[in-house]
Amino acid sequence: MRARVEILSRGLWHTARVQPRDNDPGAGSLSDEALVRQTLPLASRFGCKIVGLALLVTLASGLGWGLQGGLVGFASSVGMLVLLQWLRARSSTVQQARAAERELGRRFGALPLAQQLSEARAQLAASADLEVVGLFRGRVLPHGALRSMRMEIGAQPKLVLCTAPALAELQRGSASSMAMIRRELPLTAAQVERSRALLRDLATETLAPLASFVVDGFACEASVLQRDAAELHASANLAGLPDQLRHHPSVRLIELFLDLESELVTDGHLG
Repeated sequence: MRARVEILSRGLWHTARVQPRDNDPGAGSLSDEALVRQTLPLASRFGCKIVGLALLVTLASGLGWGLQGGLVGFASSVGMLVLLQWLRARSSTVQQARAAERELGRRFGALPLAQQLSEARAQLAASADLEVVGLFRGRVLPHGALRSMRMEIGAQPKLVLCTAPALAELQRGSASSMAMIRRELPLTAAQVERSRALLRDLATETLAPLASFVVDGFACEASVLQRDAAELHASANLAGLPDQLRHHPSVRLIELFLDLESELVTDGHLG
């Protein structure tokens, strides 16, 4: 487990190229790099500038007309702040940026877990060929890359692996868009059977969230939805775990995804 965390921190995924998508005005058809560029308005300091302007108006009003004038200036500034923020949020530029942010989240597993679970439940109910959908998400703390996996067991068993730096790092240019990787790999029959066996074992266990023993590390969440069995949910920070928790049911479920990943990505690269 320690080796995995060390590999994560070294960033072994930063070697593959992003495949551009078709040139279409919709967010879903843009390349990953284009989506990042489209989110740049969200990283602007518009709010800070407006707050600073509001403080200046309040100060000038107070100096010119005393306390009452200062209060009037403050109220006017707050109203102006709310109005400008409301107008900005409804501008086409910001709406496109939000759409790009959601699309990046969809591609790389960064959407809220509740939304991903809802979509996975719908997919499981709609597809007769699908037996199991597993979701994994891990982030290198405090501000590291996001890693996500999606396991599907059915007619075509597969594992979808994704990684992406924090969006703020991409917007600042401190991380390259070449670090945004997505790859789909088939699961072998042996891997499918081992996964099913573990899920059967965990069905009788209690998968309680584990407390974090460090402020950084590798915080993970894993969920498995099965057609004819109860859902399984686990969360744990794999860094700093005491030895007595290494075989905890929650850790075993998380380890299932990481074991499959290490077996499938045999060359240490996604590209």
